Amino acid sequence: MQPSNKAHQFDFKVTDGVLLKDLNLWEQTSQYCMDSSLHGFRFIGQPKRHFVERLLWFIAVIISISSATILILQVWDKYRLTPVITVFQATDTRINRLPFPAITICNTNNVQKSKAEEYERRLISNPTDAQSNSNLYRLNHICQSSPSFKDSFNFSLDRGAVREDLIDQIIKFRATQNFSLWTNHLSFADLLRDVANKCDEMILLCMWGGEVRKCSELFYEIETDFGYCCVFNMVPMSLLLNLKNDSRDDKVRIEEWESLQLDTDNIILDEEGVFEHEYRHKFGTLPKFPQRQRRPGKTTGLSVLLNPDDESYFCTSTDSVGFMALAHLPFDFPNVGDKGVPIKPNTETYLKIEPDIVRAGSEIQGFPLVRLKK
Repeated sequence: MQPSNKAHQFDFKVTDGVLLKDLNLWEQTSQYCMDSSLHGFRFIGQPKRHFVERLLWFIAVIISISSATILILQVWDKYRLTPVITVFQATDTRINRLPFPAITICNTNNVQKSKAEEYERRLISNPTDAQSNSNLYRLNHICQSSPSFKDSFNFSLDRGAVREDLIDQIIKFRATQNFSLWTNHLSFADLLRDVANKCDEMILLCMWGGEVRKCSELFYEIETDFGYCCVFNMVPMSLLLNLKNDSRDDKVRIEEWESLQLDTDNIILDEEGVFEHEYRHKFGTLPKFPQRQRRPGKTTGLSVLLNPDDESYFCTSTDSVGFMALAHLPFDFPNVGDKGVPIKPNTETYLKIEPDIVRAGSEIQGFPLVRLKK
């Protein structure tokens, strides 16, 4: 009589002639340890080994597993707190996709000598004029508030200064005046602009993109920590500082910068030219700002001829004659006093610019912003 094939529904592994189903729990555990490829488990499961030796191996395995668990939890916690790993992958980018940096140029002379002498003559001709006293007092404050190397060692470089006898006269006159009347005159910013070097007098010739351009079309005045300077290719201050009623910037320049929507990423153009195509479709022309260099090299960059006018120096921000220049992002305020590069008169100076852009990959665009801030 043939045995039925349905009599055995399961197959069991046979070890040393004994089915695993017939072993108790400890025997099954011992058999697993002996067959395992994990280091240390085989010595725990061998029944012929001394109990102490098997116990030591058991403790060693527990310590290893615990250490591995702790390390895994630490890695997980680090990923949970900082889920984004920054990896720098250098790629080549066409220069016409990037905005040319803003260039700020400042004369180290804060006050023109002719202006200072004009203010002194006004006070001498009318010693009781409140406006003349106020202007010359503030002019002296401008000269005294420019710390330099020589001030720390108390020596002079034969620079100009407001006459001491006039300062004493102003202090005595100021003590007799009402404070509100004293301050109701030319503002400090207007006075600083009036005595500073003008851009059209300081920057004589300009070339941009290999073409001769009017300097007044490229540069405009800006108030910085170094005094009044001339800046090229920078977002107007009224937009940068959100000053809606500020009348110092040109309205046409403001409108052209506003059309770019500075809060989006269209300052760096895409390869397909989508933004430029949409801009041309909307306004009928390509965006004028920010200025972009179409080809790398100094011949297609920005070149200027500067006039230091050292004979008009009265009081300076540094201990030298010349200029301070700074290349910065078009939407950053220039910190000329700390980061500016000195330019010596009667020399040809080159500023090398190497753009370095760090952008987030598309993989993290859908990542929760809350987790990125942790």
